[in-house]
Amino acid sequence: MRHLRRQLEYGRRVRRQQGLAELYQWVGRILLDDGAAYSLEERAAAFEIAVLERLAGLWPELHLSSPLAAIVTGPVDRLLLYRQVLSDRYPLGVRAGLYQLLTSRYSQHGDWVEARAASLDEAATLVDSGCDALLQRFLGALSTAEPLPEPLSATLGSPPRGEAEGLQDELRQRQAEAVELRRELEFAEDRAERAHRRLRRLEPELRQARQELREARQNEERWREERRTRIESLRQSTQSHRDLARLQADYTRLEQRLQRMAARLATAQQAATPPGPTELRVTVAALRRLPPAQVLGLREPVAADQLGRIRRRFAAVFHPDRATGLPGWVRRLCDEVLGVVNEACDRAASE
Repeated sequence: MRHLRRQLEYGRRVRRQQGLAELYQWVGRILLDDGAAYSLEERAAAFEIAVLERLAGLWPELHLSSPLAAIVTGPVDRLLLYRQVLSDRYPLGVRAGLYQLLTSRYSQHGDWVEARAASLDEAATLVDSGCDALLQRFLGALSTAEPLPEPLSATLGSPPRGEAEGLQDELRQRQAEAVELRRELEFAEDRAERAHRRLRRLEPELRQARQELREARQNEERWREERRTRIESLRQSTQSHRDLARLQADYTRLEQRLQRMAARLATAQQAATPPGPTELRVTVAALRRLPPAQVLGLREPVAADQLGRIRRRFAAVFHPDRATGLPGWVRRLCDEVLGVVNEACDRAASE
């Protein structure tokens, strides 16, 4: 129907109720064309437009008449149904039944015909335009080229005996199939009912299993959290032991260096003190009184860059950060010793 409404602006003309007379003239010209000016698709669209307009004019009669059941043999398409509904050789009841078959198969076309029938007026109709006569001639030519089949209905007689027996056999077969399907349906319904009852019985167990699953997941999460905590604690404990061992090693090395330094200072004080029975005591005050060369362990004057290296060497040994974790007096002693070294370096640089 979308394609037909676009053909010759059919849909727009119907909505506006304008240009319908011109539309019917175009349809008549296309129907009379022998293929010289219009293509086969255009001729088919013009024919279908004329048929729909004719059906819209016949719609009240078809709608109000009582449809009769009819049997159409062979392949059924829209063209065949159009021709049978518009053919005068069939009773009106048979044509009404065929029209119902048409609208059931092609619902969009049926809706259009009904809407078009409601909008028809006397200003321009297919009959008034003369296009209906051309349509009848065209249908007659189609009937000559391909005759319509005889419909089988109550008004046109009963079908032949052999065909009736075949239809009865087919009916009995369909009834047997319907009985079998009904049994299968009853069996399926019974199984569905039993499954539903079993499902209701299993619902408490399912809820219990879901609850246990939630608890198991919670326990597993707690166990993982505890495991992560234990691993982190073990890692921190291992790191603490390593730090403590490193501090102990630093403390031991520092103590050994202090002892060696004290021994060197005692030796230097003994060399600077006149011989006599005096007791050597290494104190910060005594270190401050010693010459810079003796404090720094120099035998000759050195340059400023060498004094910087000596200063850094003493700082690497006596820096207070090296005494982390040791008693406070060790840090204070390191500060005093570094102060003596810095003063000695300054005095040596100024000499």
